[in-house]
Amino acid sequence: MAVVREFETLYIVVPECNEEEQKKVINNLNEAALKAGAEIIKSDVWGKRKLAYLIKKRSEGVYVLLRTKGPAGIPKELDVHIKRTPEILRHLTTTVTKQQLSEEARLRDIANRRAEDARLAAEAAAKREAEAAAEALAADAQAAAEPVIDNQPTEQAAGE
Repeated sequence: MAVVREFETLYIVVPECNEEEQKKVINNLNEAALKAGAEIIKSDVWGKRKLAYLIKKRSEGVYVLLRTKGPAGIPKELDVHIKRTPEILRHLTTTVTKQQLSEEARLRDIANRRAEDARLAAEAAAKREAEAAAEALAADAQAAAEPVIDNQPTEQAAGE
């Protein structure tokens, strides 16, 4: 049985491509990965960014991250497909290490805990706000039910 590994391929698509052409390039590479026996974990378009240096006379490119899981031959298959695709300026494929996976899991847990804490804080604030509104409404109702006593003298009493 082949060893299953995770790989990240970061590639740069020429910026001249419109969205439809970019999607076509991305889908073609995703299909090539699937044909090679990979499972696609994530395909994320980072958007157009300025390059650190000119690549094929271009100063910008659209960055795309493809994360796959599969046998060790996946990078070679993707490399062949990428080299045949003129819309891809540059690419780099790396193996995701166990250390990176555990770090990602740790960061995901932290983010989940923070989101849960924020949700609980929002619920508590909403509950406090609802209780304060109910108290204010009860106080208004009680004030409306009490008779109003006017201590001002009437005109007749003042004239006498």
